[in-house]
Amino acid sequence: MNIDRHDYHAAALSNRWRELLLREGTDALHDRAAALSLDELHHLEEKYEVLVRELSLCPPDGDLLPLDGVTDRRLRHALLILAAYRVRCAAGWLDLAARYGADPSNGVEPENLFAQFADAAEEFLRQRPTYWPFDDGRDPLGEDL
Repeated sequence: MNIDRHDYHAAALSNRWRELLLREGTDALHDRAAALSLDELHHLEEKYEVLVRELSLCPPDGDLLPLDGVTDRRLRHALLILAAYRVRCAAGWLDLAARYGADPSNGVEPENLFAQFADAAEEFLRQRPTYWPFDDGRDPLGEDL
């Protein structure tokens, strides 16, 4: 698996998603996110689970084909925030797994890596990303982490 090799790619992908969101405009994203509650965002995440998954796999600097049929700007921005969140979670988890050495590809049996798996998972839960992708002092979704 060589987690550290994927860690770099995930971080780069996360940064490209951040740039895509910046191009959408932070004020527009903020206003549309503020119009949603966290519960509504979770509902959209469940309702559009497959679309969000497909979108998160798209290169953000290419065509976002899964969004072609989405004309509602509020829904478009919610889906972009959700896809970016998914990518940021993957990048965060991979970073921690690499730092804690939670990688069975180095020849160690997975059961002998249980402590590293648990440590990486607990650390991820302590510092998991928020849905709002910017550290700009405003949180339109009111997440309490």
